[in-house]
Amino acid sequence: MSDLLHHLDAPLCHHCAVLFCSLLVDVYLLKMMFLGEYEYFRSPFEGTVATPGAVAIAFYQGLFAYNGW
Repeated sequence: MSDLLHHLDAPLCHHCAVLFCSLLVDVYLLKMMFLGEYEYFRSPFEGTVATPGAVAIAFYQGLFAYNGW
């Protein structure tokens, strides 16, 4: 019986941890924006290379990282 309860609580704990971390990041970002620290949001894609080859490599790296290839 305790094994069953352990398996039922694990996903709930994981979701609570993810929610907590997301809220923590959101609160920190809002704090920084209210303090005026938003220079990185003014031009977030500055210096980005958008050639077809670079986009293809980016997709390939994403597939490799998530083992989807």
